[in-house]
Amino acid sequence: MKIPPKIRPIKKKDRPRLESILKALKHFQPAEVQVALELIDIALTQRGQEDYIFRIAYQIPRAFYGKRGYKEQARILDYYAVGDHKLIFTKTLTPISPPRLGPRWKEDEEGARHPVRDTL
Repeated sequence: MKIPPKIRPIKKKDRPRLESILKALKHFQPAEVQVALELIDIALTQRGQEDYIFRIAYQIPRAFYGKRGYKEQARILDYYAVGDHKLIFTKTLTPISPPRLGPRWKEDEEGARHPVRDTL
């Protein structure tokens, strides 16, 4: 049985660990790390602010989308910066239940029944 993680508000003791995680990840550019730290500081120092809500969870996007059945369809090289590509993932969605197709009957003014086909 998999136990879901517990979510709690961010605390000041979390900041050093979050900073080390952000800096260790090769996914983020230095400027992105700096912005993330500024947002963390706002959340820690401005109690009651509702602009930023932090949930501590991270997965590499490819792994995250791959586990959910998405496929990489396009890659735009150097989109954000040199070596930082934009990845586009897609997933074909299927309806929960197929639409009802087939003949239905419609009565004309004289009471005769005629088949009517559904159209999508």
